[in-house]
Amino acid sequence: MADNTKRQGENNLDQIEGALGKSEQFFEKNQKLIVGGFAVIIVVVLAIFGTQKLFIQPKEAAAQVEIYKAQELFKDSKFEEALNGDGATYLGFLEIADQYKITKSGKLANYYIGVSYLRLGDFQNAVNYLSKYKSNDYYIGAMAKSALGDAYVELGNYPSAIGAYKQACSINPNDLTTPEFLKKLAMAYELSGDNSNAIATYEEIVDKYPTSTTKIDANRSLGRLQK
Repeated sequence: MADNTKRQGENNLDQIEGALGKSEQFFEKNQKLIVGGFAVIIVVVLAIFGTQKLFIQPKEAAAQVEIYKAQELFKDSKFEEALNGDGATYLGFLEIADQYKITKSGKLANYYIGVSYLRLGDFQNAVNYLSKYKSNDYYIGAMAKSALGDAYVELGNYPSAIGAYKQACSINPNDLTTPEFLKKLAMAYELSGDNSNAIATYEEIVDKYPTSTTKIDANRSLGRLQK
């Protein structure tokens, strides 16, 4: 019994040594390839770091400076000037989005462009820019989807408006903005002739957001639709 155990242990040891030997042989045979692969990875990482440090960060800083003036014009409802700049001393959102497209500010400019076009009544351009805007910021991301829904409503594209409003509602639900998004969703359902879903959405506002001021409008709409 002891001899069998000993032989089994020796066999296991031989198997382990054999596996290690094969690994060593594989490494020796492919040493140049393996080392070369690590070298490529290191070069790529350094290249990414260098690009970030030497190119993207300065570009980001410049974009933040450029977008400030356009944002101030936007706040003052000077949408044409915010879009186009003055052609000399400062850029508008359109040029910022083009020249600084790899930066956060450049991407944010697309949101402002879309909303500016919406305010100016150019609904198709509003859709063009808002539909391609992506953001990790919960607030702006939801507002962008809501604005996109508004543009679709103005174009009479109610199914797309409903889809956009649903997305707005799903982004970080809260007591402040979500009831407003739901109200827009319910109104889009009404415009599309879907009173059943409109009623369900108004009821969602009443049930889930009882302290919201939007609840008052929702109850009025329910009274009108349920007559």
